[in-house]
Order: sequence, then structure tokens, then C-alpha cells
Amino acid sequence: MNLGNPETFTILEFAKLMIRLTGFQAKMVKLGLLQDDPERRKLDSSLTKSTLDWSPTVQLQESITRATKAVD
Repeated sequence: MNLGNPETFTILEFAKLMIRLTGFQAKMVKLGLLQDDPERRKLDSSLTKSTLDWSPTVQLQESITRATKAVD
């Protein structure tokens, strides 16, 4: 069962968001995809919704912001 957020984004988009929200300075190195690695993944949360009647209510950016504030 997947409890993630169905929103899709690339790893590059995620890395840039993390750097922007945390202020962490990092050098990014772009490597090629593995031979069988899909370019995008889309979460199927239908089992979670039908079994637990649950779906995420917080967007990725907000959850990262909350997490960084909790660490401070």
C-alpha cells in the first residue's frame, strides 16, 4: 500500500525544491537514466483510498517546510 502523494515531479525538480526550501548548498550532478528506469513514476493510491479512506492533504512543498521548521 502506498501512502505517498500522487503529485508527480522529476528528481531534478525535487532537488531544486529541497535546496530552495532548506537553503542547503549542494552541487548537483546529472547522470543518465539506468537502462530500465522510467522517466516518471505516478503513484497509484487507489488501494489506500479504498481500504483506509485516506488521501494526502498536504502538498510536497508544505510538508518539506513543516519538516524543516520542526528540525530548527
